[in-house]
Amino acid sequence: MPIVAGAPLVDAHFIKSAMAAPQSTRNSRKKRKDPEVPIVAGAPLVDATCFDGAYELRVPRGWLTPAEVRATGLDHGPFVEQFVSRRAYDGPGFSTIFVRRRPRFPSMAASGGRDGAARLMAYLEDQELANNATFGPVAAYDTSQFERAWVVDYASVGRLEGLTSTTTALLVEAPEEDVFLMLNNGEKEAVDFKAVAASLRHVPRRVCAACGGSSSKLSQCAACKTVLYCSRACQASHWKLGHKAVCRAAVAARGGV
Repeated sequence: MPIVAGAPLVDAHFIKSAMAAPQSTRNSRKKRKDPEVPIVAGAPLVDATCFDGAYELRVPRGWLTPAEVRATGLDHGPFVEQFVSRRAYDGPGFSTIFVRRRPRFPSMAASGGRDGAARLMAYLEDQELANNATFGPVAAYDTSQFERAWVVDYASVGRLEGLTSTTTALLVEAPEEDVFLMLNNGEKEAVDFKAVAASLRHVPRRVCAACGGSSSKLSQCAACKTVLYCSRACQASHWKLGHKAVCRAAVAARGGV
């Protein structure tokens, strides 16, 4: 039988045992199904989480999870998690989905601060500083899960390897932070970026926004309804540390409701 790319995986132990068994025994065995589902381009999306469950999204079935990626040594720090195509992992320009969290400082949220489109481009230009990147136009992106979002497509040529990568980068405004969702070389695995982006959602964690405590008596900020506090002291402290501007911006974005 010819060996082809993307061939289904089989149970090696079963094959070894079958080869060692008598002919009559082998013929009498019922045909077994492959224990693994082949990883193919255009694989269906499945539920996944990142940052200890703080965010949920859907990614292609069979891709390496953030924990598996870290085990390989591909670690970009505590604020970045990525899913990597297992099928194309060893090849050049493999497909990846990056999720990056970045705190949104009060000066960004306050009136007159840089808007999301500018923050998106500033981040990407910094990331591609060592490469030759050609950016398309930045556009507002419609998402029901977040207040505002922006997207841009671009191509980047590595100055050392000379390899060209294509990327779709999305910035969404989550409570008190920007979240970057980036798909690299998605066309190689036929990934539907719109479906991945539509699945991204923030999962509020039952912890105090100021001290990180997980009390059973947490109260929600009555104005923005995006953060929780375990005491009035923590709420007052967080307000002074920057939640004041973020809170007012969130309320204004909802039309003052």
